[in-house]
Amino acid sequence: MEMGNRAANEGRTDFLVVGQGLAGSLLALELESGGASATVVDSPLPYSSSKVAAGIINPVTGKRLATSPDFGEYKDYASKRYRELEGILGTQFYRETRVLRILKDDKELAVYEKRNAEEAARLWLGELHPSGSFGSNLADPYGSFEILGAATLDTVKFLQATRSWLQAQGCLSQEVFRHEDLIPDRNHVSWDGRDYGCAIFCEGYRIRDNPWFRHCPMELAAGEIQTIRTMASLPQGILNAGKWLRPAGAAETYLAGSTYRWEGLESPPSQDGLEEMQQGLGKFLAAPYEVLDRQTGIRPVSKDRKPIMGRHPEHPCLAVLNGLGSKGSLMAPLLAHNLASHLQGVGRLMPGTEVSRFS
Repeated sequence: MEMGNRAANEGRTDFLVVGQGLAGSLLALELESGGASATVVDSPLPYSSSKVAAGIINPVTGKRLATSPDFGEYKDYASKRYRELEGILGTQFYRETRVLRILKDDKELAVYEKRNAEEAARLWLGELHPSGSFGSNLADPYGSFEILGAATLDTVKFLQATRSWLQAQGCLSQEVFRHEDLIPDRNHVSWDGRDYGCAIFCEGYRIRDNPWFRHCPMELAAGEIQTIRTMASLPQGILNAGKWLRPAGAAETYLAGSTYRWEGLESPPSQDGLEEMQQGLGKFLAAPYEVLDRQTGIRPVSKDRKPIMGRHPEHPCLAVLNGLGSKGSLMAPLLAHNLASHLQGVGRLMPGTEVSRFS
């Protein structure tokens, strides 16, 4: 899939994408792939969730080991699109893997056995391992089981590669975006002395400050992600027991997460967060480790737990893509594709995602 240089693409529809997090990056790349022209405006935003995202794609989650019925559709498109973009951007950031879920008690084992008897769930549930199967560095008194079909996205590497590509194409503005500088008309918007057919806001938690979309009911939660190093030999893949560990690339280095905080969002990692992580990791990591880094990101989640996208009902030259929550790495590629196509007059938005539901 070719995406040519900006200078060679005269006469295309111009879009302004506000924000170069995961959603904004994928949307801009989709627009360019579809023959449109996307200018991305982004300045460093502290506590952006994309910059500290775990990038975990997991088909089975929660106490009930639930699987979303549309996981396969999202996963298939995400895998295809990330592989395409690795070729375009010239770097690897997507990897298929497994999750090793450590059982916390007999009740969770019973849930696993029940789910494993269901045809739909059996596609994702793998082998059950007895206690002690992976050595003394893993505390698993009730054993563990594998979750298949998982993957990881190195979000930081992907965002950096996309930013470099946007800069090379001459379609990245690193100015501080202010909503009052954008002038919407019926058929276009004006910003920084230039007209665009549509401005799409992919601002993450800054949606609360957006004068056109702040009516969307959102719940914001800050979460801490740590980078740790342990010399212990651990099983391959992602380890999950409430808190999780994900290989971070370098030897013996892992991303660890995460916490939730609903107050004091725009503040650095706290002592409470450190203690919560120590207690959570200590339940399954039976080996010493060193904390190398701690970061906090603010997750924007819609109150109905569904993505928000589409054109503003009164200002069709304004659109939004937001509310992806903890499943952004999984859902963002297909949502960006759907929205980009819709904005260019092809197809309807995926059911349940329309921003018009909050009108």
